[in-house]
Amino acid sequence: MKHATPFLRVLGSVILINVAFTASAQTISAGGQHSLAVCFDGTAMACGNNGYGQFGNGTQVGSYTLTPINGLSSVQAVATGGSHSLVLDDQGIVWIMGRGDNGQVGNGITANQLVPFAAFDSAQAVAASNSTSYALKVDGTVWGWGYNYYTQLGIGVNGDMWAPVQALNITDAVDIAAGGLSAFALRADGTVLSWGYNNYGQLGNGNTNNASIPAAVVGLTDVVAIASGTEVAMALKSDGTVWTWGRNDGGLLGIGTTTSTNVPTQVLGLTDVVAIAAGENNFAALKNDSTVWTWGAAAGTSAAQVPGIDQVVEISVHNHWWALRADATLWTWGLTNFGQQGTGDQTPQAVPVEVIGTCDLSASIGTLDTSVPLVAYPNPMTDRCVIRTPGDAVHYRISDAMGRGLRSGKVNGSTVVLEREQLAPGIYNLVVEGERWQQAARLIVQ
Repeated sequence: MKHATPFLRVLGSVILINVAFTASAQTISAGGQHSLAVCFDGTAMACGNNGYGQFGNGTQVGSYTLTPINGLSSVQAVATGGSHSLVLDDQGIVWIMGRGDNGQVGNGITANQLVPFAAFDSAQAVAASNSTSYALKVDGTVWGWGYNYYTQLGIGVNGDMWAPVQALNITDAVDIAAGGLSAFALRADGTVLSWGYNNYGQLGNGNTNNASIPAAVVGLTDVVAIASGTEVAMALKSDGTVWTWGRNDGGLLGIGTTTSTNVPTQVLGLTDVVAIAAGENNFAALKNDSTVWTWGAAAGTSAAQVPGIDQVVEISVHNHWWALRADATLWTWGLTNFGQQGTGDQTPQAVPVEVIGTCDLSASIGTLDTSVPLVAYPNPMTDRCVIRTPGDAVHYRISDAMGRGLRSGKVNGSTVVLEREQLAPGIYNLVVEGERWQQAARLIVQ
């Protein structure tokens, strides 16, 4: 699964993120047997099955509630595989623990890894499928390792890889997603590449042939987020619409038919979406009013609002859903046969209930004013962009994808003109601060 995307607010072609780009934002990853969460202090937690050591605590004892992953700090993002875990820290190091029979740990052997192993560096994002691991480097290249029978590593050949290898023909990726036996990369120009297994057309390339080399998903432009399930994929466009493709048994894609499709098709009745998630063959969308909408194998054929939960800022899904609310509480519903919901038992939840033992985020969330968004235009920028803030700004800072500070300065007023100066093409984190507020945006430089 792909790690969950922070709360996105999409205005035309502008992608805004209403949480800070530091460990103050909790990232969640709901998995099929275990789930992962990142706390505001940069530590990580896990719950569910730990039979292969995927908690990284040196044991193989699972937990029905969130329990700390030992030895890691400054964690930025997490991703759950079938029985392994990926953790990305603020130095760009990818730590892996858990099952290793296909080389998915990346340590050159196939033994299980009971404590975190540093498998990769210079990463800005991570993703995982059942037995394969992926990392997006800060230079826009995509790397993977592990199970590769269906060429899901994108290297032109099959065969498992026990150490990281670079996917072919990708140099400008800004995000990655993986699910089942397929993988995806979002490019800086808003198009999407796919590769791997394609039995239901989940690659979105207009056919059902497997692809050993990344190729374009047909007809998709202006994409700002991607997600992938077992045999399905989805994309969020800058206009707030959601598009799905792949397996469609019983109409699980939400597109008004029951026929699988090998090209992206718009989900019906769903607009104003700001973030998406996919897992197994289930979907979730977060709308700009902070409500959650779901559909798929376990949620029906039409996108419908989840009752009993609002003020959501982040979502993740596999065979259960996780939703992080603005008050720093984590809520769940769906299946929990291994305790992966974190509710203290194995009882499936038909309606949202609070996860037990969630780390406290109130200190960080309370410093942010998200009532009025930070607007950057144009974004992507070439020479300069104009920043409109929710109040009088006093300071700004720009950092790269690994959190390294590149530029900062004092400003005055609610409109700030930002010059490109020495910024190379890429993705940057922009934070603007007032006396009592802080807002952040992802800035793309072309």
